Amino acid sequence: LETVQLSDLSKRQINQLSGGQQQRMFIARALAQEAELMLMDEPLTGLDTPAQESLLDLLDTLKGQNVTVMVATHDLEQASRHFDRIMLLNHKIITFDEPSSVMKTENLLQAYGARLRTTNGNDNLLTLDDSCCGDENEHDHH
Repeated sequence: LETVQLSDLSKRQINQLSGGQQQRMFIARALAQEAELMLMDEPLTGLDTPAQESLLDLLDTLKGQNVTVMVATHDLEQASRHFDRIMLLNHKIITFDEPSSVMKTENLLQAYGARLRTTNGNDNLLTLDDSCCGDENEHDHH
C-alpha cells in the first residue's frame, strides 16, 4: 500500500475509494502477488487529470521495479508522451516501436484508414475520428 500511496486508506472498503484510488488499489493487489506483468485496459479513462498523473507516476515507479506494464488506450497523444513503446493495432499488429517511429502518418493510416485526417501546417497535426465503425461489432475491444 505504501508503493501506491494508499497506506492511510487501508481500512476503507474499495467502494469507498475514488476511481484513481481504486486503480491504485488494484495495482497494490497485483504487487502483493509479486506480479511481473500487468495488463491494463483503459486505466486512465474516467479519471481526472491529477488522478491520471498520479497513476502515470506510479507506472513509472513500477518500471523502475522491473514490472512490465501493458496499457490499452485510445489516447495516442498520452501514450506517446508516457510510454517507451507503442503497439498500434488494427485486427493485427501494425507496428511496435518507440513513439516517434509509431506516430508516423503511414502507420496511422493503416490503423485508422479513412478515419484519419491530416491537417496541413508546420505542427504536423493529425486528427483521428475514433467514432470507429458504424457497427459496434466491428470494434475489436467490445
